[in-house]
Amino acid sequence: MAAHPDGTRLVIVDKKKSIYHFDANTMAMHNYSNPFRVHNGAIMGCVWSPDGSKLATVGNDSNVIIWYDGHSGHRLKWEAHCQALSQVAWIDDTNLITAGGERALKTWTIPATWA
Repeated sequence: MAAHPDGTRLVIVDKKKSIYHFDANTMAMHNYSNPFRVHNGAIMGCVWSPDGSKLATVGNDSNVIIWYDGHSGHRLKWEAHCQALSQVAWIDDTNLITAGGERALKTWTIPATWA
């Protein structure tokens, strides 16, 4: 689960490859299972960038996905590790660190905007 930096949104991920978005302003929960189901395995973690413009998810499919502005069509996807990813954290608004099952840490420079 990851709270948006401005406190208006909450994202919850699960082992069924679903992403749920709770909007505190409208008190509505949206299930983005269909458009967001691009991980090939359980989603193991998620975190918003400090500026709130990007959401990073990692899964046991060894992929890291960057979602821009919470839009399913605006994303970057990498096969990040040779084993399942277990942790993800933003260093700042453009740098990310991931941890994989092979006990490796990797850093990534993420473009500020989706292109």
